[in-house]
Amino acid sequence: MINSLYQVEFMHVQDNALKGHVPVTVFNMSSLTMLTLFGNSLNGGGIPDNICQHLPNIQVLNLGTIPDEIGDLQHLQVFSFGVNNLNGPIPSTIFNMSMLTAISLASNQLLDNLAELLLGGNQLSGSLPSCLGDFSAALRILSLGPNLLTSTIPSTLWGLEYILNLDLSANLLNGSVLEDIGKLKVLTALDLSNNQLSGSVPSKIGGLKDLVQLSLSNNNLKGVIPSSFGELVSLEHLDLSKNNLSGLIPESLEALVHLKYLNLSFNRLQGEIPTGGPFQNLSSQSFVSNGGLCGAARLHEKESGSCNRDCLVTSTSLEKSFTPITSKGDGFNIMTDVASSLEYLHHGHGPNHVVHCDVKPSNILLDDDMVAHVDDFGIARLLEFGMEGIISTRGDVYSFSVALMETFTRRKRTDEMFVREMNLKQWIANSLLPDAAIVEVVDADLLGTEEDGDFVSRRDCLSCIMRLALACCAELPEERINMQEALITLNKIKIKFVKDCGRVQS
Repeated sequence: MINSLYQVEFMHVQDNALKGHVPVTVFNMSSLTMLTLFGNSLNGGGIPDNICQHLPNIQVLNLGTIPDEIGDLQHLQVFSFGVNNLNGPIPSTIFNMSMLTAISLASNQLLDNLAELLLGGNQLSGSLPSCLGDFSAALRILSLGPNLLTSTIPSTLWGLEYILNLDLSANLLNGSVLEDIGKLKVLTALDLSNNQLSGSVPSKIGGLKDLVQLSLSNNNLKGVIPSSFGELVSLEHLDLSKNNLSGLIPESLEALVHLKYLNLSFNRLQGEIPTGGPFQNLSSQSFVSNGGLCGAARLHEKESGSCNRDCLVTSTSLEKSFTPITSKGDGFNIMTDVASSLEYLHHGHGPNHVVHCDVKPSNILLDDDMVAHVDDFGIARLLEFGMEGIISTRGDVYSFSVALMETFTRRKRTDEMFVREMNLKQWIANSLLPDAAIVEVVDADLLGTEEDGDFVSRRDCLSCIMRLALACCAELPEERINMQEALITLNKIKIKFVKDCGRVQS
C-alpha cells in the first residue's frame, strides 16, 4: 500500500504507539521531503543503508541503528531521531551534511558506551546539561572549554565516577564548586580555570590521589588553600592564580614531591613561603602579587603588582624579540598571556578595576620559557565602577591592540612607512577589505607559502587576529570590546590555529 504512494511529499506519524520495524517501502518514496516518525517504539531493522538513493529530496528526517550512508543526504536540514529506541554508534558521516541546521538524538540508547566527549572551541552557550551525569558508566574524558556556557556546574557532574579528564575551562560558569567533587576518585586532570566560580576551594579535592593536573585559576574563589592539598601525592601541576585566596600557604604542600609547576600569583596570601620539598626549586613567579608574603630573597623579590624585571632570569622584552618569536609561532601564546593578565586586572579585583596605563611591547617581558609577563605597574591605577574620566580600561584595550598588531605584522607603528594618514591601524584595515591582500600584512614566517598544505588555515587565523585587533582599537572607547571578550576570542583563534596548523606549542 505505502509502496504505491509515489507523489507523497510529507508523511507525519509521530507520537503514536507504533512498534516493530519501519517498513522498508517507506524509504522508496522518492518524492518525500519530510518524514516524521518520532515518539514511537520503532526498533530493529533500522534505516536502510541505501537511504540516500531512495530519498534524494528529503529535507526533514525526524525518525534501530543509523547507517553511515546518512551523510550522503546532502539536502537534509533537520536531523531528529529523538524519542525512539535507536542504538549503536552515531556515524561520523552526519558531519558531511552541509545543509544541516539542527540535530536531535535525545532519548535513545546511542550513548551507553560514550567514552570521550570533546566539544571545546565552539560557541556553545546556555547551561551545562545535568544529563551529562547519565554517562557515568563509560565517560572518561569530558572537554567543554572554551565555550560560552553560563550556568552553575550541575551536581550530577560529580557523579561521573570513572571520569579521568574534566575540562570546563574558559567559559562563564558561576556558583561554587561542591565538596561532592571528591567523588571523582580516579580523576587525573581537572581544569576549571577562566570562569566566574566563587566560594571556597573544596577540601575534598585533597582526596583525589590520582590527580596530576589541577587548575582553578582566574576565578573568584576565596578563603584559604586547603591543607588537604598536601595529600595529592600524584600532583605535578597546580595553578590557583588570579583568585582572591587568603591566609597562609600550607606547609603540607612541601610533601608534593612530584610537583613541577606551582602558580599562586595574584591572590591575597600572606606569611612565610615554605622552603621544603618542591619549594626549593620554585622561582618568584609562583608567588608574585601577594603583598603579604615573605621569605627568602631568591623566592620573593620586590612586589610591583605584577612581574618586574628583577624577578625574571632573563629580561627579554617583546619589543626586542619579534623575529625569533613569530618565526616559532609563539606569538599566540605570548599575546594570550598578556590578554589574560590584563583581563584579570580589569575584571578580577571585585568592586574595582586596575588600569595598567602603559601597555607596550617594551613592557612585556619574556622568561626562559617564553611566558609573557606585563611589567612596570608604576602608573597603574585603581578605577572604581562608574567613574568617568581620562583613566579607563578601554585605554589598555587600545594599547593591547597595538601590541597585537605589531607582534603579528612585525611592524612598529613608528616605522617610516607610516606617514600622514597611513598608520599601522589603517594599513591593517585596508588589508581586510574585499580584493585586498592580508598576506602582504601579516608576518611571512608565520604565514608560510601558498604551497604549504595549511596555508589557507593560517591565513584565515591571522586574518581573525587582525580583526580582533581592530575591534580593540575602535576610535570611540565605548565601541571597543573589553579584555574579557578579547581573551575569549584570542583563545578560540589559538585553538583553531593549533588544530589546523599544529604550529603552537603550549
